Amino acid sequence: MRQKIYTILAMLLIIGSGPFALAQSLTLNKDELQGQIEDVLNTSHAGALNIPAEKAKQAKLETTVQTAQQRMAEITREKRDVRLKIAEQKALAAEFELHYNIEPTDTDALFTVYVEQQARLQEFITQYARLVALRDIQESHSMHASVLQIVSDTPYVSYDQIAAQKVLLASQEKLTQLAERAQSIPNTMAALNGDHSELLAQYHAAEEEQKNARFTINLSKTKLVEIQRIMDQVEERVRLMQLEMSRIDETLRMKAEQDLVSMGLKTGVSTIVSRKDSFIWPVVGRITATFMDKGYQAFFGVPHKAIDIAAPQSTPIKVAADGIVYYVKFKGDSSYAYVLVGHRNGYATLYGHLSGVAVVKGDTVRQGQVIGYGGGMPGTVGAGPMTTGPHLHFETILNGTHVDPLGILPKEQI
Repeated sequence: MRQKIYTILAMLLIIGSGPFALAQSLTLNKDELQGQIEDVLNTSHAGALNIPAEKAKQAKLETTVQTAQQRMAEITREKRDVRLKIAEQKALAAEFELHYNIEPTDTDALFTVYVEQQARLQEFITQYARLVALRDIQESHSMHASVLQIVSDTPYVSYDQIAAQKVLLASQEKLTQLAERAQSIPNTMAALNGDHSELLAQYHAAEEEQKNARFTINLSKTKLVEIQRIMDQVEERVRLMQLEMSRIDETLRMKAEQDLVSMGLKTGVSTIVSRKDSFIWPVVGRITATFMDKGYQAFFGVPHKAIDIAAPQSTPIKVAADGIVYYVKFKGDSSYAYVLVGHRNGYATLYGHLSGVAVVKGDTVRQGQVIGYGGGMPGTVGAGPMTTGPHLHFETILNGTHVDPLGILPKEQI
């Protein structure tokens, strides 16, 4: 289908320019015609975007922002409630330590105190009950003589004594309850701290979701169009290169044989056995985005058919294997810059966000040769719109299909 579009556009370019252009077009080479076709495609690309779908996507993202914001408010309230409960437990622990000089984390001492307080409480209850009973007997006039004799030998119990004992009993009951509640402090605090940590994690997740949604919303439509245009152009370059991979493979094979002859390792040109290329890391650094990274797609709205390797601005970038430079995209401005290299056995590699290039189209390059310089700082030369910091965007392609570079590169970075 794509090839048919190119054919039709080529015919329109020729017919729309009149007879003179028709004659002139017969002398156009393949690259010039390809360039004119791409200009037409780029001009029409913005109009081809599905605007209703874009609006629906924006509305969905707005809903995501609102939902995340509501959830963050709910979590904030839940966190506040948990913090209040934690404060209550801390106050309880402080009160217990003040009375008993024992930390609530000492579970053995806690249990001993609780048992002692229960015994004392029982003693106070018995004493209070005895006073009340004696008072009742002393006020009664219909008791047995033997009982009256006993009461007469007992000091008179006043209401003030009963009231005082009742106050002491209430105080002892409070201390016993304090000791009982203190026993649950360690487990309760551990559970509350766990709840708080979980709520904090949920809050950060909702905050991250909201941030990503807002970032995507804030990407202007112009930027979204630019990102998609870049993706389309790169995909088309890969497709066109695939048509020439057999020529690239043969050229590299012949070059390898010629090198062997020049070194005296071969006496003539003959077919050599094809082998799988051995790749090296183009630059050493931390992987900041993996192949088909979901976070990347959520950020920029396009799939990530590469790995991103953190590297400072102007870091030398090395070609991963022997090859032929198929295409160099570099304008010296902030637009996306990259180098596309074809290798043997159907492999190709792409090096993106370059702040400078050291090769031109058609160059034969050796593994480890510097082909450009790292970039990616937003707004700088070669960065393009799909970046948040300095790094190398590294793609690997096999027979026209993107594959995970980590499945091809050595396990250890060298």
